Amino acid sequence: MKEDCLFLNIYVPAHMTQKELPVFIFIHGGVFHLLSGNSDLLYGPQMFLQHGLIFITMNYRLGALGFLSLDIEEASGNAALKDVILALKWINDNIEIFGGDRNKVTIGGHSSGATIAHYLLFTEQTSNLFQRAILISGNAVCHRSIARHAKDNALTFAKQLGLSSNDPHELLIRLKEMDVFNILDAEANLTKYDNVILRPFTMFVPNIEIESPHALITTDPTKLLQLGLKQNIPILAGFNEKEGAYVIPKIERSHDELERLRENMEYAIPSDIEYPLGSEISKDLAKAISQYYSINDSSNFTLNNLVDLSSDSQYIYSIDSWIKSDPTPKNFAGKFKWPEYGKNGSLLIINENPSEGTLSSPLLERINFWYDVYDKYYHYVENGGKLEKKCIP
Repeated sequence: MKEDCLFLNIYVPAHMTQKELPVFIFIHGGVFHLLSGNSDLLYGPQMFLQHGLIFITMNYRLGALGFLSLDIEEASGNAALKDVILALKWINDNIEIFGGDRNKVTIGGHSSGATIAHYLLFTEQTSNLFQRAILISGNAVCHRSIARHAKDNALTFAKQLGLSSNDPHELLIRLKEMDVFNILDAEANLTKYDNVILRPFTMFVPNIEIESPHALITTDPTKLLQLGLKQNIPILAGFNEKEGAYVIPKIERSHDELERLRENMEYAIPSDIEYPLGSEISKDLAKAISQYYSINDSSNFTLNNLVDLSSDSQYIYSIDSWIKSDPTPKNFAGKFKWPEYGKNGSLLIINENPSEGTLSSPLLERINFWYDVYDKYYHYVENGGKLEKKCIP
């Protein structure tokens, strides 16, 4: 087995014309550690080829191999994102050989793949590599999309491998000597730290890097949004109302974990809200979440309540918030200007009969609940409130 996994799958319509075709580059999802660009089951090319597009998927390093960071220049993290950028550069140089138009390139992704695509909008390193983006059920500002304490996670991982040193340079040497299967086995065993039944578990996701010539993300994505996207291009971003449905199989496999959650709803607080566990403000928030989603109300509780909680806190709030932030760079002189999203969220509702609409009840009220939660937390931080590390995204 090799760490070298940067391969492209390029699908070209059978009946080509003299005209160069638009290109869609799709980045697969999988919680940053699963799946691949080879899966026709989830991400097949058929529909795109029928509509005259060249469809490209790719593989990139996953899990610890793709996202481990020791917070040093030699192992700063985000290797997977740099794999994707290298793939984009190769496509830009060679797509005309396959009949593609390098000036009509759309990148896109689903779930963690959408998150990676979103990160690519924050850096000048992707300039002129694509002209549009499609972000399906993922974004870079979600609490599950950024490792706020990446080095701590790396040290925990090292101990799982039997490495006791806290020196990052020494650990890097030892990790390079490790058999890749030992690395994968150790990563699989990290699930013992999974104490939140409402989320898919992974320790290794994109992180904020130290400054270096090859660093990609050196500032928190929420702060980068305030500065404006480096790649100001047309974007189609969206979510499904029941994103959190994936938690149902996990809950059905572990009823004990469900009861543990209902007994202590602090575990339902997103990891980027770092109130100290057991503090009054943390317990108050846990109680508010439980009451709002009727988690401990036996007369109103169903699994759908947990699906809504997972959907809202892990997907919909963060997607809605970054779109509402007006991400157009200030004094931008280009032709494209973001359309007005509006207070209630003007959007396209895609179902059997697609139509224009807005966020409506009860979803709108649920999202506003999370706006209030985060507004209170930001005020708490600004006033010097005590924080406690939550290392797992």
